[in-house]
Amino acid sequence: MRLLARLLVFLGAGAALAAQAVGPVPGAIAGAVGADPTRASTNHLSLVASASAGLVAPGTPFSLTVAVTPKPRMHVYAPGATDYQPIALTLDPQPGLLPREVQYPKPEILYFQPLDERVPVYQKPFRLVQDVTLDASRQGQALFKGKTSITITGKVSYQACDDEVCFIPATVPVSWTIRLRQPGERVKKR
Repeated sequence: MRLLARLLVFLGAGAALAAQAVGPVPGAIAGAVGADPTRASTNHLSLVASASAGLVAPGTPFSLTVAVTPKPRMHVYAPGATDYQPIALTLDPQPGLLPREVQYPKPEILYFQPLDERVPVYQKPFRLVQDVTLDASRQGQALFKGKTSITITGKVSYQACDDEVCFIPATVPVSWTIRLRQPGERVKKR
């Protein structure tokens, strides 16, 4: 409802509503460890997906990161925003993957005078961090036996606004391909 009110305020102020609707972006951003981080861009922001480890074994924690850079004059809503879709990193459920809570940075509070509202946002570059572990139980190890890598998939959902227009919520698929270390496998030193 507030989004509609916000759009009406802009219409009443004569703002041009050439809103660019950005839905799902074709192809996923894939963060492959051991290679350069991968990048994607929408009309609202740029994303870089990476992982903290190039080779993991079941039971070893590691982090999946999405670095987000809003485009100039753009902001995305942070967790805690109501009436808007806050940015969220969501991993797809996968057997053997044990995710923890996503870590979000502290947001700024944006004051929007026409509606006399204060909302948590990100206007500067920030990172979303998802700590994960691969299941080290017998069942988990059976899932990974003989595999050389695992691909973890998910999505970043968000709503962005600039100084004049709020855009429809958007989703960008993300994925990371991580090399698996098998029990007894030695790590080669470079």
